[in-house]
Amino acid sequence: MADNINWDLYSNRLNIKGETSRDRNIALLKNNIKKKIINSPPCQSVTINSISKSIIVLDTDKKNIKKINSLPNESFNIGDNIIWNSLNWLVTDWDCANEIQTTGKMTLCNYTLKLQLLDGSIQSCPAIFKNTTSNLDENEMISLADGLSSIRVRYNLNLVDVLKTGVRLMIDNRLLNETTDTPNCYVISDVLLESYDSINGIFNISLKKDEYNASIDSKELGVCDYKEMVVSTGSAKITYSGDCVIKCGGSYKTFTGIFNDIDGNILDSTPVWSIKSSIIGLENNFTTIIDDSTKSIKIKCNDIEELIGSILTLNLTEDSNLYSASIEIEVISL
Repeated sequence: MADNINWDLYSNRLNIKGETSRDRNIALLKNNIKKKIINSPPCQSVTINSISKSIIVLDTDKKNIKKINSLPNESFNIGDNIIWNSLNWLVTDWDCANEIQTTGKMTLCNYTLKLQLLDGSIQSCPAIFKNTTSNLDENEMISLADGLSSIRVRYNLNLVDVLKTGVRLMIDNRLLNETTDTPNCYVISDVLLESYDSINGIFNISLKKDEYNASIDSKELGVCDYKEMVVSTGSAKITYSGDCVIKCGGSYKTFTGIFNDIDGNILDSTPVWSIKSSIIGLENNFTTIIDDSTKSIKIKCNDIEELIGSILTLNLTEDSNLYSASIEIEVISL
């Protein structure tokens, strides 16, 4: 009778939750925790870097800081932008040492920083502005002493060449209500990157007070040293289905470029694509297939664990460079 036992099947079923007793206990604990908390009040639906997820949100003694826990088998990273209760939060503390859940803290963003990128476009970045003599948590802004201010924004490859020593920033919540003719401006004195892996992180920017210059600063756009760029007579965008992610070791994901003229008519322009990984030099681990007939690009990520959690920036333009767009694609596990 024993000769008829399928020992391979028995072994596979025994190890389905882990090869060791410890692994199986951890898997059981994760499953029990998820069942208990998925419908509990602290389990909240949020958006993390444009992807819908659920996390545990717990109060602290400060109303603008919340403790957060991931669900079992999920995670988040320092610097992640979280939208919760229609407000922007930044993950400012992160610990993945717990085998059951990733834990950390998120801090409420009290300002939206406007930055002009190298291509001339204006990017809005949820930010945490801090100094010793003002309280932006109450939407107040007053003049500050030199060397007492800082602002923190999510690490982004597009910002590396923008956030440098000597660059001037306009930071003033009064701009929201157009109640000032001389908004507060600052000059960057130092930039530090808070990061554990050089992929995810936070720019911690030290600031000194500077003077507003109406001849070069744009109060309407909220940026200092505004540079007029060639204005396109149309637009470009990148479309895709589902979430903006690529699975490490998974199948191809298709992205399509669309160009429109000023009246919204679709242009028959040939897309020019380029990619850039947040892990410098690893672009060759992404396979691309370009189809000019459908104006699309297919991208597949090699099965390399190091790439999980990284960001792939996909850039789109065309021969005249009048139309351009870019998106950030997160690399996730299968």
